[in-house]
Amino acid sequence: MMALLLAPSFGQREGAPKPLLDSPLSPLLLTVDTTKFTGDARRTFDVLMLIVADADKAATASERSAYLQEFLTRSQDFARAHPGSLPVWTLRAVAALEANQATAGREACRHMMALKAGEMDDPRTRRVLAVLDRKGWFQADVPEGTGVDAAPTQPAPEQAPARAALVAENSLGANNISLGELSAKWSNYGAYLHSVIEAVQGEWVRTLNDGKVKPPSGSNVTVRFAMDWKGSVTEVLDVQSTSSEPGRQSCVTALTMAAPFGEWTDNMIANLGKSQELTFRFTYE
Repeated sequence: MMALLLAPSFGQREGAPKPLLDSPLSPLLLTVDTTKFTGDARRTFDVLMLIVADADKAATASERSAYLQEFLTRSQDFARAHPGSLPVWTLRAVAALEANQATAGREACRHMMALKAGEMDDPRTRRVLAVLDRKGWFQADVPEGTGVDAAPTQPAPEQAPARAALVAENSLGANNISLGELSAKWSNYGAYLHSVIEAVQGEWVRTLNDGKVKPPSGSNVTVRFAMDWKGSVTEVLDVQSTSSEPGRQSCVTALTMAAPFGEWTDNMIANLGKSQELTFRFTYE
């Protein structure tokens, strides 16, 4: 049975990586059945293998973090297109935990639980789930038939008004994001909007804390942007700010870094078209 890392080793050199598991990550991907992959999917998987191998060989914590951030970005679409791949979701959970990416960690946990990871005896899997739980990212509410669009912790469309708002606590105080005026076409897609705001909120908190940004209390930033059917921010159309320049830039950075937010369903595309303009108001409390 593989031993797990419970604490950093004594004598570890300064700046060395402190991995979640004390074993290399690459072997996890070696358990994936690649015979079903063709074309772009096979090439993407090979790229993910290279990234994870580089993360395993990283000499410093910053190098490892950079590779894991790259893995999260490059594996996002692949994981959603192949939701039954437990090793990929487990690696996304590990990467999210080490890189402190809460939204990605919660999503990975949902998929792991849908794939019965909680019933496995593999010590690596149990370790990952335990750390997710300790971080407060554990998501066990998984409906039957969970797929790439599953979001069990989000309210159903009729329960989530289009003018949704999400408030999160961080070390700088309670800041919030709210939606500006919306087309009535969005009225049935409150759950999707809620997930978008949650993703941006998480990135905003991280951006502020990492940069030690302290905008004036009571200031706000309004960002108007275009989003396409792939969930990508295609253009920032306008930014109005009463905040400091770091406060303004943190909002724009959080929005663009959090994207893409997930492809729209066929029904959404039929009602919204291929692109929509949205307005987010960031308020510093």
